Amino acid sequence: SSSPQTKIDVEIWQVKSAGAEGVMCDFWWGIIEGAGPQKYNWGAYRQLMELVRTAGLDLNVVLSFHQCG
Repeated sequence: SSSPQTKIDVEIWQVKSAGAEGVMCDFWWGIIEGAGPQKYNWGAYRQLMELVRTAGLDLNVVLSFHQCG
């Protein structure tokens, strides 16, 4: 296993150490398509997916198309 480097990485490893099998995350379409219609940026979510995979956890994704708040 790799050593934690960022706050989210540390938190993912804490979740793993607590015995969790996976995590859930909203993927906000307004962030993914934030630069304009059909201009997709999955970068931050890909980094999260890699952290979760490296920790050996499952990822439950919720695609969120509504506005928060």
